[in-house]
Amino acid sequence: MVATNLTEKKWRTLFAVLVIAFATAVALAVTAVSSGMLRGLQARAADMFPPTVIMVKPKTVALAMLSFNSAVIDEPAVAKIRALPGVSHVEPQLSLRVPLRMEVEIAGQYAVTDAVVIGVDPSTLKNSVAKGMTFEYDDSSSQPIPCVVPKLLLDMYNLAYADSIGFPKINEDFLIGKRFTMVLGQTYLAGGGANGKQDKILCRVVGLVSDASLVPGVYIPIEYARRLNFWYTGNIDQPYTALRVIIKRPDQVDTVSKSLSDMGLMAEGNRWAYDSITFATKAGAVVLYAFAFLILLVTSFSILNLFSLIMAHRTGEIRLLTAVGGTKATLRWLYFAEAVAIALGGLIIGGSVVFFGLNQIELQIRRRLEALNMANLSVLPEHIFAFDFLPVTVVVVVVMIMSVAAPLVITWRTTGKQVAGSGQA
Repeated sequence: MVATNLTEKKWRTLFAVLVIAFATAVALAVTAVSSGMLRGLQARAADMFPPTVIMVKPKTVALAMLSFNSAVIDEPAVAKIRALPGVSHVEPQLSLRVPLRMEVEIAGQYAVTDAVVIGVDPSTLKNSVAKGMTFEYDDSSSQPIPCVVPKLLLDMYNLAYADSIGFPKINEDFLIGKRFTMVLGQTYLAGGGANGKQDKILCRVVGLVSDASLVPGVYIPIEYARRLNFWYTGNIDQPYTALRVIIKRPDQVDTVSKSLSDMGLMAEGNRWAYDSITFATKAGAVVLYAFAFLILLVTSFSILNLFSLIMAHRTGEIRLLTAVGGTKATLRWLYFAEAVAIALGGLIIGGSVVFFGLNQIELQIRRRLEALNMANLSVLPEHIFAFDFLPVTVVVVVVMIMSVAAPLVITWRTTGKQVAGSGQA
């Protein structure tokens, strides 16, 4: 009887199924965007702007157009900072105090540029080193020096520099393992250094990093920076350029920053950027879910009106079923089963369209980015659309309840009135 009722009015049944399918598609698309892009952007923000990491530098004193450090970050200062309550790790960074330039060949094109090289503790970048590569100091060999390049530089090259000079765009896979020459004692703009020392060292890219808590530059193990600084300057005492301080909890950042300020140091955090991006993604998710809820609400009213019209045309059918022994429970289960069948049809159609449609859209987007050599942009989330089990389950349950509840109310009232009327007759 359920099958007969569904096939008797094919267009009416199809319209009801499509209404539910549309609501399902919208709700699932919202969860896919929220679970994929918005959550991915928040994860990228956590990687690029970790809220518990601060950059510590000496405070500067301005004198005319010059500025001078008012404090020195040496080993005693590092030991004192490590002892501060709330501090988890302290990772020194040491700039390479040698005039230098980089020479690299990219797809047959030869490029020369000045660069900033920063020595960091190998543990700082252990998660940024490519598989099969190492980022460690080797006292038995000086070449090639392993280095890690900021992803932001790769993005800037692909998005602007490559087009402006006619160079081909490159991706991460091409860059990993790429070797280039670091010319010490000479710069591209200013020429040779003051003491006349010159040398050439081979370097190899072993990874890429996107961490705003690092001093911008090309990163090498800090022991290489100490050795090269001593070779060029002859100074044993080499104060650190900056410190990367990792704090145990976000609520301890302000306290630690104040203690550092009392030591004559300046603490710069990226918590504001992380909080801003997190707030924006959460606000976007709220707007999307509110839109999905509105669609579901409109859908429930549409189904309510649709079943009101359906039941209004079934007065004779209800009377006939009552006359042959149909009870209230039998009639209600009959029409409830019909509503469930329509809801399941809408869920299957809407879910299938969204799943395969969004997967194809993401596939085309990825292919387009790969064609432009932009697939590895540091700001892109890992997935644009994601179908997580919990959000999808919630959508299915909510759509099913709203799709069945509205017709169930109409069915309950209509069958009750009709059966009561038939009994009195």
